[in-house]
Amino acid sequence: MTLPEPEEFARRRKKLFTQKEFAKIMGISQSLISKFETNESSLMYDKVKKIDQELSIRENKGKFAKDVMIKEVFSLSSSDNLKKAIDIMKEKGFSQLPIIEKGKVVGSITESKALELIQKDGLNAYPKKLSEVMEETLPFVSSYETLDSLRARLKNAPAVLVMDKGELKGIISRADVL
Repeated sequence: MTLPEPEEFARRRKKLFTQKEFAKIMGISQSLISKFETNESSLMYDKVKKIDQELSIRENKGKFAKDVMIKEVFSLSSSDNLKKAIDIMKEKGFSQLPIIEKGKVVGSITESKALELIQKDGLNAYPKKLSEVMEETLPFVSSYETLDSLRARLKNAPAVLVMDKGELKGIISRADVL
């Protein structure tokens, strides 16, 4: 997880609290907050992460991945064919689907990839097994990933999978965090 620069923390904090108020919430001195925000002093990673989480909670009114995820995840097996994937995406209005084998996420199929295959192979693309054409798995996040963090992750992926203790709990697409 990439954390913002101290100046960014200051900008975010100023929208919500005075230094004194925020120091009290965080259980650290006001002077330490001041020195951190002006880059005169560094903090341990755990403390910086805690500050980021606290600001994110306040900025997003406590919303996390678990609050915006779609809990009913439709998935396919790698032995399913492209036609089945396309039919489900069209019927359900999804742009991507995870591919799962024996309870483990092994890949994904997106409408972009399906379109590419149809343009290349025409009708011959439909019977292809997903194991032959699947893409890498969508990124995993925890249920407590913040909305800001989700938005950043979704710049480079069409969706993320919410996983807790190795179990798929939900899916979040770009539209879910707008």
